[in-house]
Amino acid sequence: CSLATPLFDGASCTVDIRFAPGSAGPKTASVQVASTGNFPPVLTLTGVGLSGPNPSFAVSETALAFAQTRVGSESLPATVRLTSSGTGVVTVTAMTVTGPYAVSSTTCPALPFMLAAGNECTIAVSFKPNDEGTSAGTLRITTDAAPATRDIALSGSGEAQADVTDGGGCTIGDGTSPLDPTLWLTVLAALAWLWRRERGRHRRAPQVRGRREGTL
Repeated sequence: CSLATPLFDGASCTVDIRFAPGSAGPKTASVQVASTGNFPPVLTLTGVGLSGPNPSFAVSETALAFAQTRVGSESLPATVRLTSSGTGVVTVTAMTVTGPYAVSSTTCPALPFMLAAGNECTIAVSFKPNDEGTSAGTLRITTDAAPATRDIALSGSGEAQADVTDGGGCTIGDGTSPLDPTLWLTVLAALAWLWRRERGRHRRAPQVRGRREGTL
């Protein structure tokens, strides 16, 4: 149908109506045709807009707290589960760690990787203190979902290394120091041997004198 073109008796024309929703959800509209003749009834239009793919990303933890760990060693790993929880594919583009922490292992593919809807993978984070005291850090995961970044707070406490230079208790020395227990044990053992030797001599002495007197 062309506007302002007469439509003669018995003739017809066709109007095509298309539905192009700008957002998801139910929609309504109406069509009113105006002419020099009788007005046809109002044509009511209804439709439902469908949403497109909606990627969504979730992490199982928002914070990880590690037990006290000796300086120079490594803690037991803590795991974080990454899940594509929406209706679209999520692309993980980066993972960064700050502080004395490191990603020790993962079941996720190499970066960048995609997680289809309903899929998940895990990463393991370890604490490697360089100094004594509390250390803070952050595990940041960047994706194409909203919000684009997810931060996981990391915390742990470094413990002093074991002092192996002077642990006290029993030690084995070279016997040159007057405080060395090995030296005193050696002296006591020698005195005990000398005492037993002298005691044995005193016990045998009367018997020898008796035998000599009888012989005379």
